[in-house]
Amino acid sequence: EEPYTLNPGFQAACVKHPILQFACHQNPKPLGLGANSGDCWVLVSTEEFADSCLYQEPMSTFKQDGSITYVPQEEEYLRADPARSMLEAFLEITKGLRADASVLTPKVIYSRCQRWGAAYPRQRGPAAPTPSGFEVRGRCWSHRDLGVCLVGDYICPEETQHFESAALSGVEGAKQILQDLGLTN
Repeated sequence: EEPYTLNPGFQAACVKHPILQFACHQNPKPLGLGANSGDCWVLVSTEEFADSCLYQEPMSTFKQDGSITYVPQEEEYLRADPARSMLEAFLEITKGLRADASVLTPKVIYSRCQRWGAAYPRQRGPAAPTPSGFEVRGRCWSHRDLGVCLVGDYICPEETQHFESAALSGVEGAKQILQDLGLTN
């Protein structure tokens, strides 16, 4: 069966919807599926939808002594709701935009949700401590001897950390690696 390409006429969009705020088209990941393996989309929910999901299924439990226990993200939860709700919202939003209007629901071969506590701008504590052997280089940590950069929102020095911080940290890490390799000035 030939994979269906959604092709709603955009590569990324901010949307006004109670569940979704952002959708971005990505090329399929290289899994030996070939160039014509269908579409890959990243969907970001609204903060309100995420909060309602986290209220129902918290990421952490708080003990009476003030300590916090992290609750692992279980596959059963990540493949069920809210992933299903987000996918249904995306298909609803793109219904009238699809290249082939005769296809009501594209075949979905993989769907998974990630609960990401830093996806929305919120006040956070200080950046995580720098590991031994690494140095702070802007929005990333670098270990020049190993040729490795650690990136992510948890590293960023800003008081507010979120998914934009994570992306900017990744760009900074790539620049640092290129600089260390002598590929930039």
